[in-house]
Amino acid sequence: MKREIFALAGAALMLLSFTGCPEKKENKPAAQETKTEVTQDNVPQVENGSTKSEEPSAKTETPKAEEKTEPKVETVIYVDKYDEIDLKRMQIHPVEHLVTEENRMYPHGYEKPLIYNIGFSQDGKFAYGIFDTDDGRGGYESRFYIMDLVTDQCVWCKTYMDEEANLAEVDKAMKSYGIEYVKTKFETLPIKISGDSFDFSVKRVQLEAENEEDNWFTKANFTVTAIKNGNLKKVLGGEEGVYSYDTIVCGIIKNPYEDRVVVIVGNQEPIFEGAQYNYYLYGCDLSSNYK
Repeated sequence: MKREIFALAGAALMLLSFTGCPEKKENKPAAQETKTEVTQDNVPQVENGSTKSEEPSAKTETPKAEEKTEPKVETVIYVDKYDEIDLKRMQIHPVEHLVTEENRMYPHGYEKPLIYNIGFSQDGKFAYGIFDTDDGRGGYESRFYIMDLVTDQCVWCKTYMDEEANLAEVDKAMKSYGIEYVKTKFETLPIKISGDSFDFSVKRVQLEAENEEDNWFTKANFTVTAIKNGNLKKVLGGEEGVYSYDTIVCGIIKNPYEDRVVVIVGNQEPIFEGAQYNYYLYGCDLSSNYK
């Protein structure tokens, strides 16, 4: 009996040696549950027995009040100020639209001096320049003027011969007379201004020659007249005993600060081996003294 017991015990030991010991299971900590804390802010709202989740409301922007822009009141016409004298921008050619090969009086050609339309002062003065060749010797000159449009008198002038104009010197004189560098238009005729029509005429009377020289270099008197609305007239001025082959009204430049214009008259005069237009300027008050 004892032998059987020992035999069974040995068999059990042999079986255990082949199968090995069972692995120990590691007791891993269980994953922690995320707890959501219930607060007043995330509790679903209940309306009429139903649960309603609160959605974020869209931001409503308050419209900005429109900025009120004050309308610009222009009390002056044609005004566009320059910062400095710009002779290239100020150039005008008063006779180019009037004089052609067919209607010019002198058969051997003519010169057309250039005018610089410089600016105006607020007390009725006009500044301009003239660039042309010097008759007979082949040079050139630049002349600058400040003219009182009420009296038609020149109050300042300066001439530069065969050299570049000293614009710093000219600028100093312009400022001393209150000249402002404003962009104004050269207008051809007739023209309407403030509902009225304006035109300008010139009456030229050729003088009898007193000698042979005057017979060749014709002299004349001429008078310039303003015409308003076709029937109202007034004489602006004129010249007497000037050498003249022909005289024409070229056009006007409007003073931007008052109801007054500059009338530009071209007089074709003899020069060495030809002729050229010299310019005469007259002020005209558009509103008064008509008959």
